[in-house]
Amino acid sequence: MKRVAIYLSGVHDISGGGGAERFFADLFSIYQNHQNRKFELFFFCDESTFNSLQKVGKLQEIKNVVLLKNISNRFKKKLENIDFKGKLKKYKIDIVHCANYGRQDFDRLYGLGNKKILKVLNIVDCQVPYVLNNEKDSRYSVYKERYIEQPKKIQFDGVFSWYEKFIQFFRQENHYAWKPLMHNIHSRFTDTSKFKPSLNKVNVIVFASRMHFQKRPDWFIKAISILKKENFTELTNWKFHFLGDGDLSKEMEELIITEGLENLMERKHSGDLSTIYPYTSCYVSTQDFENFPSLSMMEAMACGNAIISRNVGQTSLMVKDEQNGLLLKEDTPEGLAEMLKKYIKSSDEQHLSMQKESIRIVEEVHTSSSFISQIEGFWINLSL
Repeated sequence: MKRVAIYLSGVHDISGGGGAERFFADLFSIYQNHQNRKFELFFFCDESTFNSLQKVGKLQEIKNVVLLKNISNRFKKKLENIDFKGKLKKYKIDIVHCANYGRQDFDRLYGLGNKKILKVLNIVDCQVPYVLNNEKDSRYSVYKERYIEQPKKIQFDGVFSWYEKFIQFFRQENHYAWKPLMHNIHSRFTDTSKFKPSLNKVNVIVFASRMHFQKRPDWFIKAISILKKENFTELTNWKFHFLGDGDLSKEMEELIITEGLENLMERKHSGDLSTIYPYTSCYVSTQDFENFPSLSMMEAMACGNAIISRNVGQTSLMVKDEQNGLLLKEDTPEGLAEMLKKYIKSSDEQHLSMQKESIRIVEEVHTSSSFISQIEGFWINLSL
């Protein structure tokens, strides 16, 4: 049985986020008990990553968890690479799957220089192709170095991504001229053991996200303001919870007051969403680029929430229009207002049907077995 190391480093506080980091920790734990597994899986991480994941309840079972050294003296690169290579050799690793590639990973991976150990670049940032397609973007130089120049030096054997746009972009532009195996996946799972629907659903529509420009939190406020100005009478039968923290928090709170929505919108900070989602009826996402694979959206779906979302990227893998939610027809705050109105005006039976379909999609479509089947197929093809 061949051996795969999920490699993750440089992770610090993820108490308010860290979807990708949590996901791969869950994959590692679940895979240990997966029937007929085709690989032996290890988790290679530095001490800060290990501690951060343990603080959020991950990696509680430490079998096959391998701690890497972080060195702080002038021999850092050399000593960390010696440690990394030594542990890969000790545990007879065949494939290193870099779960969330960042600037801190280059030296360890570049230093391998060993074709006997296959190296996988895993992409978890949906913005990469959009940034690299726009030289005026302030992040262009950093992304070019990280996702084009450094991979050329490392010579990854495989590229694994949730994002179809990423794979298409790099194939068309031929940035990876050495032709690594590239695979786009269409499955995601999450630990929903704490996320179960309540029998006591209330008329609450929830927005839960980091208060960041890319998440477009202002759209939610503006859409509700539009409905209020239209004198949409059914609006008063619903409450709107606005959750999350970030650099736009103060600005969004001021916008709520400016629009006179204090009586309709309840401002909350993130906290434990497993105590909120079970009682809400509908979850709204307005972020740019992509809604797949959104951890928060999956948790809301597992709790029986209908979804109202922008139709960006591969969102349709999660949100089936008119089945478990509504996709915006017009990609504007006005378009969101229309879908909110449509959802609120629909019958209780339609609400219940959408909620049940959200639960079914999480329980039957985006499952750990489905994801494992895809990633095992990738590792097998990589090894051929």
